[in-house]
Amino acid sequence: HKASGIHLHRLRDDETSAAPAGSFLSCLCIASGGALVMSGGDYCPHSAVALAMKATRAEPAVHQELVADPKVRVLVLRAAMSTAKCRSHGEQFPKIVQERLQSQLIKSLETPWSVCDLEDVIMQRADRSHFPELEACQLRNAQGIYGQKGDDLHFRKDIAVAAGDELLKALRRTAIQRYPEMASKDNKSVLLVLAAGWNTEEGQYDCLDSDGHCWRKTELVALADLCALNGHPFSCFHAKFEQLHSSCKEEHIPYIFQDVGSIHALSATDNPPKKSLPSRPSQQLLDWSRKRPREATQAEELAEITGLPVDTAEGIIAAAGGLSEALKLPMFQPHISQGQGSQGSQAVGRTSDQVEPSPSVSESSNFANFAKSKAVEELLSMGFSRPAAESALQCANGNLSQAVEALLST
Repeated sequence: HKASGIHLHRLRDDETSAAPAGSFLSCLCIASGGALVMSGGDYCPHSAVALAMKATRAEPAVHQELVADPKVRVLVLRAAMSTAKCRSHGEQFPKIVQERLQSQLIKSLETPWSVCDLEDVIMQRADRSHFPELEACQLRNAQGIYGQKGDDLHFRKDIAVAAGDELLKALRRTAIQRYPEMASKDNKSVLLVLAAGWNTEEGQYDCLDSDGHCWRKTELVALADLCALNGHPFSCFHAKFEQLHSSCKEEHIPYIFQDVGSIHALSATDNPPKKSLPSRPSQQLLDWSRKRPREATQAEELAEITGLPVDTAEGIIAAAGGLSEALKLPMFQPHISQGQGSQGSQAVGRTSDQVEPSPSVSESSNFANFAKSKAVEELLSMGFSRPAAESALQCANGNLSQAVEALLST
């Protein structure tokens, strides 16, 4: 997703040969224009690590999961073939891909599949490589997930949320295959997915730039350092986050001389530094959590207008950049028959702060039918059949969330 910041997102994955069914909470730390330890500048003033540190302080749900100091398992999203353009124009991030080969540690924790492999499943390419954790994906689109005009790097707006959800599910399945204990109902460990670094492709590697930085090398070292902590408690990662965040503000000379290949997995006897979270959130944190960010308000409004779940609406708002832009997406444009005028589009574009006269019965019916059709489309995109989707929505009186729960329980 192109949006920056911290986004909590709950998903449910159906049972497959790759992983059991389950609901899981993800905390997305998105540093648009940045990387693991490099900020995004004008796009985002924080790095992904800085956002992760902020999430532990500013998100009560995240704090609650991590305060018990659970074991952390690490998974690295494969760097190669990360955009569709890699197919037609060759690898778009050759330096990042090649330099990761220096670290057997990083390579051992990378996913065996790439983002292009996921797109192959979505497009149902006959010549695709088969990975069980990807074949479980139910999303289908002949155009794939890229192709936004003027943007070769991000998922296309009309499919970004759904594709992002499928990527998260595939990462969970891969982690469960690699760490079988995570499938247990008693599992208390958390998964740290490291999917960053591409934006440092043009950064310096073996010398400092005018600001005293060598971001490409620093990013690689930081990635290896976090991989080395795989299996350790979160307090070790918390300490490493703070160390990386602090040292990256200084000149990067120590990173230039660091041999990435010499960074190895740490054992308990290596006694890596730890920093525990406070046992309870501060009053300042609690006050912060009570404030509803504008994005969440817009998501609730979009959910009310379209009948989508709030979680889905939040993702659409984040991808589109706001409510007004979200409502312009093709998925929310009704097919208006000749003679109806623009009543349908006016109903969809109406916001809660606009005072409008009460709609006529015809207008209400048109909007209800439009919302229902969009709800059916949402269920179809999740892999349910049309008869099952329409029946579930009818039983749930059009409530999409209740329909999904009913379909998942059958």
